Amino acid sequence: MFTVRKNYFLLILLICFYGFSQDQEATIFFKDGDSIQGFAMIKNEKIKFRISLEDKPDSWDYESVSKVDFYGFNIKKTYEYIKLSKHDKKPKLIEVLIKDEVSLYLETIYTYSSTASNSGRGIVPYYGSGGITKEVIKENHYVKRTTDEFPTCINCYILGSWKKKALEYFKDCPGLIKKINNHELREIHLVDIVYFYNDYCVDEEEILED
Repeated sequence: MFTVRKNYFLLILLICFYGFSQDQEATIFFKDGDSIQGFAMIKNEKIKFRISLEDKPDSWDYESVSKVDFYGFNIKKTYEYIKLSKHDKKPKLIEVLIKDEVSLYLETIYTYSSTASNSGRGIVPYYGSGGITKEVIKENHYVKRTTDEFPTCINCYILGSWKKKALEYFKDCPGLIKKINNHELREIHLVDIVYFYNDYCVDEEEILED
């Protein structure tokens, strides 16, 4: 029987990142293949990057950079520039949870305790200067096959059903459909759902079920 991966236990460890600083150890990756290690933060879909904490930060965006990796306490988080729909004029910088034949992305939407122009985000939300805080109000998950032009949101719509979206997107995987229908895999298991699909359903004509 398929054992659900315990990926979300890492969320507990991420608490360690709160409140450290506006800069986190990071590597930025350029579209030409080069990369640079240093310190970075994300602000308004741009990456503020410096090689050392003594340097003045430079601002980079999707025109030159493809992604940024943040590091801390043996945890790596990746943010990648991606257009979420054909209506987007510019790519957005969102977190990559899984990068595979089917990738999983996380778009985190925040609210602020006050309208502060200097608020940014590093590896996780942090406490800004002057008591300014950020609070997560919504998390949208997107899936994208390597052949898809744009990702598909599984749980973006309040009135929509994540289950309906998932069943449609993964309809070519009977074993996974069965686990979703019998509530063995739920919305909180989206990471496990995508892992299951990549592990057992990609390039398989038939899924062996328990």
